Amino acid sequence: MIEGWTRELTAAAQRHAARGFSFAPFTVDQVVALTCASFLGSELLILSGHENQLPLRSALRSLGAVIEIAEQTALRGAGS
Repeated sequence: MIEGWTRELTAAAQRHAARGFSFAPFTVDQVVALTCASFLGSELLILSGHENQLPLRSALRSLGAVIEIAEQTALRGAGS
């Protein structure tokens, strides 16, 4: 399961990099690693009952918003 998810994330990040989006100072592999760790780590904490200690869900929603902005920026750049 995780291998499939990381393949999809890697393919998406590589597409954006090919369109000119810079992840600097991160490599595509590092972006994928941090994304996986963020989501899986948050899920583990939520499921183990530690959700009240950290704003995990709102942080993940904010991360999702950042990803969406990056995608829109990359698409606008590709259309130029």
